[in-house]
Amino acid sequence: MFNIYHSLVSAEHENTPFNEIEISEEEQKQIIEISNRSDLYELLTNSIAPSIFGAGKLQMVKRSLVMQLFSGVSRRYSDGTRARGDIHILLMGDPGVAKSQLLSYMSQISPRGKYASGGGISGAGLTAAAVRDAFNDGRFSLEAGILVLADSGLAAIDEFDKMNNDDRSKMHEAMEQQKIHISKGGINATMRTRCAVLAAANPRLGRFSHRAQAGLDISPMFEEVDLPPALMSRFDIIWLLRDDVVKEQDMQIAEHILSNRSTGISEALIEEGREADPKVVDEESTMKKGYNGEDQLTISMFQKYIAWAKRTIHPVLTPEAQEQITNFYIETRTRDSDEDNSVPITARALEGLVRLAEANARMRLSPEATAEDAKRALAMFRNWRYELMGDEFDEGVISTGRSAKKRSAEQVTLEVMKQLTGGKRDVDVAAGDILNEMARQNFDEYEVEDALRQLSTRSQIYTPGAGRWRLVN
Repeated sequence: MFNIYHSLVSAEHENTPFNEIEISEEEQKQIIEISNRSDLYELLTNSIAPSIFGAGKLQMVKRSLVMQLFSGVSRRYSDGTRARGDIHILLMGDPGVAKSQLLSYMSQISPRGKYASGGGISGAGLTAAAVRDAFNDGRFSLEAGILVLADSGLAAIDEFDKMNNDDRSKMHEAMEQQKIHISKGGINATMRTRCAVLAAANPRLGRFSHRAQAGLDISPMFEEVDLPPALMSRFDIIWLLRDDVVKEQDMQIAEHILSNRSTGISEALIEEGREADPKVVDEESTMKKGYNGEDQLTISMFQKYIAWAKRTIHPVLTPEAQEQITNFYIETRTRDSDEDNSVPITARALEGLVRLAEANARMRLSPEATAEDAKRALAMFRNWRYELMGDEFDEGVISTGRSAKKRSAEQVTLEVMKQLTGGKRDVDVAAGDILNEMARQNFDEYEVEDALRQLSTRSQIYTPGAGRWRLVN
């Protein structure tokens, strides 16, 4: 064995954790002044990826990304349990709706942000890899993946749908418990993954073939994205971005892209030293003007604002805010859920609402999450749910991948088969008899065939021959 020496000329942090970002007293005063602005929310929203025009729904997407950057408060309890504070967001959309650009920007602006593409990352790249160390008697050592490297920051994962199922299964524990257990190469370890996850996914066929409007069955679109329901239910916010033709918005986007293109500096001139890098110039100031004259924070100041808020502000819900969220939960929970077999809201969504309210309070540098913060959290919550499914939101679609009517069709099909067989397992039921009985209960042929297929997949029924079905138990 030989001693290893490194001659170091200079070193630079690839990512700086938010608790290590240096903030001067002058900058602290500027941060407090910014927090007192009447247009604070608009300022922060406009500062997210300014080169991307926030038309319509995309403006709300940017606002949700601001909440993700500030996050809620992670808490530990006396019984040893822990409540997650990080907000997870999923962007499902057609190509060309700026998903990848948003992810790239968020990974740069977030303290300790990491970016990866699902098509080029494995489960070991996400969590940790056991690598044989040639300088350590050939023993194994662990190399951290991006979820571990992004601890206390943000992990942006593009092409989320391109990951294989084994790799995606590693995400469940990392997103909810925010830690991973590693047993590789004789090493048993637990590594923290306390990061917000921002993921983007495309439909299998390039574009969504179902151009549904709000309020219609969204489950076919979930099937096109090819993500398991158990994983989708881990996200606090799910945005469905479709590249629909809207003449007025298309005109605004075109003008924004062209004007933005003309204001950029040639990369060749910057590399030759003939022009200054605009990003470096921005770092020397606090504010800048957008393309329409609106105020924006520079990336440097935005990072310091976020770091200061997360270091010093740990909001607690006021009784009024708790009451507002509780009332919304109870009213939504009891709204006609028994009649159509739908699940309008679950307890997991309650925790998400608390995180959104705390994030709003952090933006204002407030130690209390007030009723106004709860109102803003509820507005965001209602907005993404309405954009996804309309007024009749069914959380069961996210957790099961099937709409309430499809779940109902499966239950009714089972009941019909039990009636036709008298509950006996060894009795064949003709497919035609099932179709006739289901038609009397207003289910069409496609819905019945889909229900039979799903029940067979879950081993509740099976087919002993063509056109015949039997109960398993």
